[in-house]
Amino acid sequence: ERLYAEIRRFRTLAEETAWRAVDGWGGDTFVVWEREDGARVCVWRTVWDNTAEAVEFERALVALIPQRYLPVRPMDPPSGMPGQWWDTGTGAIHVSRVARYVTFVYAPNVNTLINVVGVLP
Repeated sequence: ERLYAEIRRFRTLAEETAWRAVDGWGGDTFVVWEREDGARVCVWRTVWDNTAEAVEFERALVALIPQRYLPVRPMDPPSGMPGQWWDTGTGAIHVSRVARYVTFVYAPNVNTLINVVGVLP
């Protein structure tokens, strides 16, 4: 219910699409690091019952990025790095999926995002 509510909060997905996107949720971890100047790095990793459920959630999450973060510009992934990347003007976003795991990372700038994504397991 919590995950469904978060996705619906942006009101950019149809209700049926949002319910399908959260079906199969197996859990998540959300961590925020904040510097003294207020800059934040957020890492949200979700786990799904199977790969198909993870793919469905990843698609819904990626569809929300342009609605939630304005302005947003897709970026080419840095050399050798997986996933999808965006620059928002006020930060940078990365979304990737490995098997049943979907990871969302927000950082205050592209360089910080590259450093964080580079050390994630």
